Amino acid sequence: MRVPNEMDDLLMFIHSYLITKTAASLGRIAHTSETSEMYGRCGRHKIEKRLIQRNELKCAARMLLRTAANISLFPKHATTILTSAVVICVKADMPHTALKHAKTLMSPEHRPKIDQRYAKKIELLVRKGPPASSTAKAEEEQATPCPFCKQMVVNSMLICTSCKARLPYCIVTGRHVLSDDFAVCPTCDFPAIRSEMIKDMKSSNYACPMCEDAVEMEQLTPIEFKTYMARDEQREAITIYLPALHADAHS
Repeated sequence: MRVPNEMDDLLMFIHSYLITKTAASLGRIAHTSETSEMYGRCGRHKIEKRLIQRNELKCAARMLLRTAANISLFPKHATTILTSAVVICVKADMPHTALKHAKTLMSPEHRPKIDQRYAKKIELLVRKGPPASSTAKAEEEQATPCPFCKQMVVNSMLICTSCKARLPYCIVTGRHVLSDDFAVCPTCDFPAIRSEMIKDMKSSNYACPMCEDAVEMEQLTPIEFKTYMARDEQREAITIYLPALHADAHS
């Protein structure tokens, strides 16, 4: 059955947050989040490999910023998500970006809830601002080609600014996929940037970041992006056709 765009987007926001976290912190989130029941149906309560553990700090920061931009979807964890975004942006040398969310955390709604390990550092960032040696331009995100029209789109953007297509996201990095570096999980069929998944598979007992099934290197066979999308469109057509056929049979 075709997943509605709203549910697909929510899964993407949750996944963007979870791929930045450590396995130890996930247990607490998975069982207390207001979205845990729905996300649990996707077969996922913990993830072994994290962007932060891989030291992919800029990518982790972008994923946290994506979730923070839709913070109203996660009211129970808003302060935690915003704090994570600020802390990781600072570690990723993105202080100007961190400052925006640090100011939000200083509001009466969030300030009393900030983890005391980070409260003073966040207050200092708001009071003094980013270092004079840093610039907002240096924090601009890199762009890669849209897998559909080949026009350049910033990595974390999932709507092409040129062709307006919804872009599939990589389950390893959260970035939009690349048509010339494409793979899918052999179990859940979610897409990935193949080179990133191979990099992620260097750990022993590797599990897919989405479905958590074990994946071996030899299972990660290349697939054409166009082939994958055509297959997806075919599945959608069948999903639409079968209910109509069922209705006609009972009319």
